[in-house]
Amino acid sequence: MMLLDCLIVFLSLLHLVCAHGESRQQLTPYKKGDIVRIECPKLDADGSLTTEWEPGPICMESGEPLAFPFATDGMFQCTIQMDPAWYKFIADVVKMKASWSCRVPTTNDEGTIYFNPLTFSLWGAVEDTHIHLMNHHNFVFHVVDGFFMASSTYALRDHFVMLTDSTQFVLHGLVRWFVGINYDLIADEDVALQKQKLLAATGQNAADTSKDDSNANKAGDGRSDASGSSGGDDKPNDVTGQPQPIVLKPVTKDDIPTVSSLLKAVKPAVVITYCLLSAASSAGVCALVYIGILKPKLIKEYRKQK
Repeated sequence: MMLLDCLIVFLSLLHLVCAHGESRQQLTPYKKGDIVRIECPKLDADGSLTTEWEPGPICMESGEPLAFPFATDGMFQCTIQMDPAWYKFIADVVKMKASWSCRVPTTNDEGTIYFNPLTFSLWGAVEDTHIHLMNHHNFVFHVVDGFFMASSTYALRDHFVMLTDSTQFVLHGLVRWFVGINYDLIADEDVALQKQKLLAATGQNAADTSKDDSNANKAGDGRSDASGSSGGDDKPNDVTGQPQPIVLKPVTKDDIPTVSSLLKAVKPAVVITYCLLSAASSAGVCALVYIGILKPKLIKEYRKQK
């Protein structure tokens, strides 16, 4: 029984590893700049959702359905022409009677069956003749090795726009792409290259640059204290300026744990303990079956024979 349990566990893990390897070989990752097209449920003429999926709403700027360039940070804008069906649907979403739940293809394969949910949260107030709606949305995506891990969008309390069934809804905001489960921005190779060239031209290294930045911060704090104790007209410090380029470490395949590496990390003592526990549990089940079922039958047959 113990050998049978161990064999079942081994075959299950082997099947999981093989399936994992086959799936990674068959799936096509996105490359930077690839167009990721959002899919949403189709609307009926009365503004209700159907079970049929179709490309997202048409953006008037491009004449194409709602989409994002993969792994490309920046500003996003999509102007959607309203009609009675769209107006009714948006009113229901604002009232939380409906959900604008779209999806993002996880892989760059045509006809893929893998999707990540992307739900638009609309914030506003529905009036008798119009809707006051927040149109500022941020978009956040997490990716690994060209595959989507998560996608999200949320409305910001910026300013209301008035929406009717014949106006245009301007959906806009920032788009940010992160690596893995953390908030590490996707490395921009152009920025990293410019940073390296700048350091090489000035004869500095990263440590010298960090030291200079630290000294500059201390000097700024000193000036702030001095101005505060001078008794003159206080002027706010100029904290505006161009952000310094940051060199980010790109994620490689070695950084992503695989099933095989996780299996290798399992200690032999854990496997032995599991096998012993399985053997003990199997023996206990057999004993219970014998005592509760087989033994009474055997005793009964023995008494009949006597």
